[in-house]
Amino acid sequence: MFQQILDFISDKLENILKIGSYTNVNGSDSTLQNVQIQTLRNIEDAIKVGNFGFNSKAPIKSRCVVARIGNESIVIANEHIASIIDVSSGDSVVYNQNGDFVKVEKDKITISAKNIESNCDSYTINTSSFTVNASTSSFTGTITNNGTSIDDTHTHSQPSDSAGNAQSETNKPS
Repeated sequence: MFQQILDFISDKLENILKIGSYTNVNGSDSTLQNVQIQTLRNIEDAIKVGNFGFNSKAPIKSRCVVARIGNESIVIANEHIASIIDVSSGDSVVYNQNGDFVKVEKDKITISAKNIESNCDSYTINTSSFTVNASTSSFTGTITNNGTSIDDTHTHSQPSDSAGNAQSETNKPS
C-alpha cells in the first residue's frame, strides 16, 4: 500500500516537472518553438519559451527541464555540453554549440568566433589605446587621420635637394 502511494505521488510530481532531452526542434520564425522531449518514460511534445530579446534553438540531445502547466508542457530551461564555458561569479556568457561566445566579465568583454561581422551606419570607438594584431588587413573607402584623407589621392611633397632641384612627390597616384 505504501509503495502504491509513493508511485502515485511520484507519477504526479513527474507530470509537474520533468527532466529530458531534445529529440526534435522546429519553429522560431514568429512562432514559439515546438520541441519533442525524451523523458524517462516517454516522448512528448512541448513548447519552448524564452526571455524577451533573446532567442536560441538548442541542438538535439540538449538537456531540458519541462513544466506541465494545464494541458501544456513548457520547456523552462535547457542546456548543452557547449555551455561548459568557465565563468566567474557575476559574469555572463552567450554561446553556440560550436564554442563561439561573447563573455562579459568584470572590466572586460571577450568575443571568440571564427568570423565577426558588424553592420551599421556609423561605428565609433572611444578609447585611449587601440591595437590591431593581424597578419593581413584591408580597408575599403576613405580613411581620415586628423582631417587628412589617406587614400589613393594622398601624396607627400618633397623639398628641393641641395642643388635646388625639386624632388618628385611620393605616393603619387598612378
